[in-house]
Amino acid sequence: MSNENSGVKNDYPTDRRITGRSDGQKTTADAAEDSSPERSTDSRPPSGKKIALPDGGRVSLSKADTHQLRRELTKFQTRILEILAEDSRYGLAIKSELEDYYGVDVNHGRLYPNLDELCDLELVEKSELDKRTNNYAITETARAFLEDDLGWQDERINGGDSR
Repeated sequence: MSNENSGVKNDYPTDRRITGRSDGQKTTADAAEDSSPERSTDSRPPSGKKIALPDGGRVSLSKADTHQLRRELTKFQTRILEILAEDSRYGLAIKSELEDYYGVDVNHGRLYPNLDELCDLELVEKSELDKRTNNYAITETARAFLEDDLGWQDERINGGDSR
């Protein structure tokens, strides 16, 4: 995401995507390293190798990656991830959940560009249900981000005692 049009100088790198890893290594890869002209929607790291995930397939993010996502994602995008954390959904079902949350209509012109950006960041996977309908699912990287963020919120709100 870029703040070019907002008049706010953004010193954060915007050409990076998070590719959660469980082995403790740095989990951010430059998008420029992805030499493929087409973006893959699978959750593999740029090397193309699948990562063996311990703890039932859980991905862990470095603090730096969690901080980067907190800077780059809007609250609207985070709400989309939270909705998809419950279950995968098609676009209009996501729209309906967001309208329930915000109490106002959500325009397609706001929803789908945000879904596309989350797919580009490899936080959401898009698949085709039929010729006109796409299904969206959260990636393990996005789930790890939400869990980290929830832990941070829990510590502030409850002193971390609710677990």
